[in-house]
Amino acid sequence: LSRFVKNVNNETHSEMTVLRRDAVYGTRDYGCPEQLGRNEYGVPGVKCDLFAFGKTLYRLLTNRPAGENMNPNYLPVPALYDLLMSCVNFVPDERPASATVLVEGLEKIQKSETQSIFGSFLSKIWGKNSPRPASPTPTKQISPTTPDISRSHARQRNALEDALRPAPQSGANMHSFASRGNEEKDISSPTPDIYTNSIGMKFKLIKAGKFQMGSEKGQNREKPVHWVEITKDFYMGIYQVTVGQYKKYVDEKGGYFAPDYNKQGDNAAVTGVSWDDAQGFISWLNEKEGGEHYRLPTEAQWEYSARAGTTTEYSFGDDSSLLGDYAWYDENAYDVGEQYAHIVGQKKPNPWGLYDMHGNVWEWVADIYSSYSSSLSSDPTSPSTGSYRVYRGGGWNFTASNCRAAFRYSYSPVSRVDFLGFRLLKLSTP
Repeated sequence: LSRFVKNVNNETHSEMTVLRRDAVYGTRDYGCPEQLGRNEYGVPGVKCDLFAFGKTLYRLLTNRPAGENMNPNYLPVPALYDLLMSCVNFVPDERPASATVLVEGLEKIQKSETQSIFGSFLSKIWGKNSPRPASPTPTKQISPTTPDISRSHARQRNALEDALRPAPQSGANMHSFASRGNEEKDISSPTPDIYTNSIGMKFKLIKAGKFQMGSEKGQNREKPVHWVEITKDFYMGIYQVTVGQYKKYVDEKGGYFAPDYNKQGDNAAVTGVSWDDAQGFISWLNEKEGGEHYRLPTEAQWEYSARAGTTTEYSFGDDSSLLGDYAWYDENAYDVGEQYAHIVGQKKPNPWGLYDMHGNVWEWVADIYSSYSSSLSSDPTSPSTGSYRVYRGGGWNFTASNCRAAFRYSYSPVSRVDFLGFRLLKLSTP
């Protein structure tokens, strides 16, 4: 691996392994932030090795550049994504406590995934004393120069995971119902059904109700399915926040904007926005309109709105072959060369009139990631501490399975990637 040093004169040198006074040192793309001059994360220590290990294993398993943001679709099992993301956390204390803890995490995955592609891979690494499948599934190298092959491989891997996943118990009710008050405009209500704010953002009134959150057909992070009660009406953005809307904030407040990610015009969904950047936009909009009207939806509010009263995997049913009518995802975007966020509102809306709840760009929500509880909860919120924020909905470079209403992922709140944007919630009363 190439070593990287930048001295006080900002001269960059490769192939260097020495530490000099007043110099940053480490390995480009594999070095942790405290190695590469980010003093707010402390001084380099043994946990830099855990960061480098996470980057290295991602590179070995996917043949993708170590410097890119980790994409869960390139990894064989979700548990491995979670473990590697903990390794590359910018905050050293949030990385595994030691190499021993990291190895224990890998062993746990290997024992639970011995019938998957990754289980076969780990069995070969750990030797003949590790359990192996009777007929190991051959792995297929993913080439960084042929993204269509890598996406096809991701879909094949997802199909294998689905085939190996235990079937839900018969007779189980996956999601149940939500308030029907959202299907039609409540003419008698003093609260308007559609609200348009000062910068042209449109919001749809979502009535309070109950639903079952999660999916027994999905990944472990989507379980257990549990009842959730939304006790208050709220407004949900009809569209994802657009480039044009976000640029108004940037022009007035000087917020961060990623021009290389946002080349499809002002009506495309904005991307390259971290969770923290979204908070800056929200603060600006609240200040502009006076009060605390806007915020990110909670994870429960997001899924409630995405399901729109339905109990199926998607708001239009369980048949993923219909997804192209409702969403931009890998098959009708990435795989055909349209590798970017699209103009919002071009696909069919869900039953409550919300567009792009499936696909186009992933959407940050308010919550810190945590496991679900089986208990009934009213207006659930996330824990007060934790490293990762949840994002929902799927995106233009992800598979149909990732676009399901229950699917959830999490990321560092400082991450800015080209498939991740946001949608706003507005309180129904100031």
